[in-house]
Amino acid sequence: MNIPQSLVEQTLKGNCILFVGDGLFADNPSYPTDKVLAQELASRCRYQGSSLSLPRIAQLYEVRLDRQNLVEFICGFFDRPNAEAVAMYGRLAQLPIKTLVTTNIDPWLQQAYRNLKKSHLQIVREGEEDFYDTHTSFVVRFGCGSF
Repeated sequence: MNIPQSLVEQTLKGNCILFVGDGLFADNPSYPTDKVLAQELASRCRYQGSSLSLPRIAQLYEVRLDRQNLVEFICGFFDRPNAEAVAMYGRLAQLPIKTLVTTNIDPWLQQAYRNLKKSHLQIVREGEEDFYDTHTSFVVRFGCGSF
């Protein structure tokens, strides 16, 4: 892969934003995507429909089995070890990137930053960016809450 020198230089200066989605793990069938989570929730709450929209399935799961059960299941879903994902995130966290934006719903990127003892600020909603400083990496998560 031929990476333009100007991109390498700007990355080293911290002038790039990295966008990470679940495509990063497209070749890893064990990576728990939102689709896999929706399928497991649907199975557990005996959903018979064809739409596997995660918000729709999570809402149905909550109605049928209660909110506490939903939260416990989602937390347990991400407690499953995934060494390959954690290692990949560790490599990303080592890059000289000051801002990283992700739509992934797993907690392993933040775990990688903690493992490296690298200061970071996780933003999941408007208003949390007030605590950003130049010595801290900025991790922005879209489409998910904090579990």
